[in-house]
Amino acid sequence: MTDAESPPSELQQRFLIALNNAITRGRAPGHDTGLGPHTLAAMTLVAQDHPDTTAQLITEAYDAFNREHR
Repeated sequence: MTDAESPPSELQQRFLIALNNAITRGRAPGHDTGLGPHTLAAMTLVAQDHPDTTAQLITEAYDAFNREHR
């Protein structure tokens, strides 16, 4: 994958921070993050499943991010 195909590092950083908050605090990301609707929906499911979120839900959040932003 080339740099041109990679998501902007700032957006990727926001994704990782928001995902960490969803996993560890059960906090869904806000719509002001710049993340796409499918990524937000997947991360909301992760947050709602806190503190017992599954690897499957986390994988789906990564997949949604990659589909929308790569």
